[in-house]
Amino acid sequence: MSVINRMLRDLDQRQHNPGGSSYTPAASAPQPLHWAWLLAVALGTATLIIVALLIWWWINTTAVSADTARTMPAVEPVQQLAEQTITVREDQDGQQQNTEQPAAENRSAGDLSAAEVSRATPEPEAPVVAELSEQSADDSETETEPASAEIKSESKPKPESESKPEPEQTDASLSSFEKKSVQLTPRELAENNLEKARVALRKGEREKAQGLLEKALIVMPDHVAVRSELAAYWFGRGQVTRAIALLRNGLERQPMQSQWQLLHARILEQTGNIEDVYGSLRSIDPDAEEFPELLQLRAMAANQLGYFDQAAADYAALAVEQPRGRWWLAAAAAFEDAGNIPAAIRSYQQAVESADLAREGRSYAQQRLQALGGQ
Repeated sequence: MSVINRMLRDLDQRQHNPGGSSYTPAASAPQPLHWAWLLAVALGTATLIIVALLIWWWINTTAVSADTARTMPAVEPVQQLAEQTITVREDQDGQQQNTEQPAAENRSAGDLSAAEVSRATPEPEAPVVAELSEQSADDSETETEPASAEIKSESKPKPESESKPEPEQTDASLSSFEKKSVQLTPRELAENNLEKARVALRKGEREKAQGLLEKALIVMPDHVAVRSELAAYWFGRGQVTRAIALLRNGLERQPMQSQWQLLHARILEQTGNIEDVYGSLRSIDPDAEEFPELLQLRAMAANQLGYFDQAAADYAALAVEQPRGRWWLAAAAAFEDAGNIPAAIRSYQQAVESADLAREGRSYAQQRLQALGGQ
């Protein structure tokens, strides 16, 4: 109870003395940073940046002025060398005057030619100054090399005869090349277009090849290969009538042209015009390279048309031209159909004796010989 009483008394005292009680806060509130400190820090930083920039500018300016000071003395040697060159030339001219004849001794020193004075006079100093400015801007290590190169070029001038340009000769030579033209013969033009047409055909450019072949034929109508390949082109495109007409036109110009005859006869054979084949081959050249093929086509056409005598004669001639058992067998059959039994027996015997004849053909020839009484 004493504790409770004590607490009650304390409460009464606090109620009677409210001002005497002291309040202690849990923590004191932080004081805000004053704006003057922030302004001072900003000013200090700006001052340091400005001072650093001034120091950097001063260092660069000092380095550029030092480089310029080092490169400027290179101009003086150029002038001195030019003066020395003039002095040396004057001394050489004086020595030459002493060694020449008395008539040349009276010549004054002022009679130097304009060419010598121009060679001895140094070039303007503008190129040297330009070289020095470029060196100072680039800060290169080889600062004196342009000056020395300028000195060499001034101390050893080229003679006027070497420095003179020759534009007229160049223009004349170029104009001469441009004016030259090559005149091709009709055969060369035709063969040139023919080769281009073959290249176009290999590439599949048919229309271009056709145009080139037609141009070549116009230039040279008697060109055998041009007309033959153009006719083959038309036949391959299904233009049979056009191909036949093209070849007939050529045969009217050259009736015994063997290549055109052979191509014309083969196209007619494939189209079934056997009568035209035989008619187109009535006259053939026995010395031509195509003679065996022409003879074979004519014999075949004659045999189909019932001209057995002509067919037998062509097959026999073909067997002599190309000794083969098959030609002898064909000749024997044609002779038998023509009623010429003795010639048929001889041809059958030639066929049996041929080593290249197949077994079926040999057996047939032996049977016919037995039937004709030749064996």
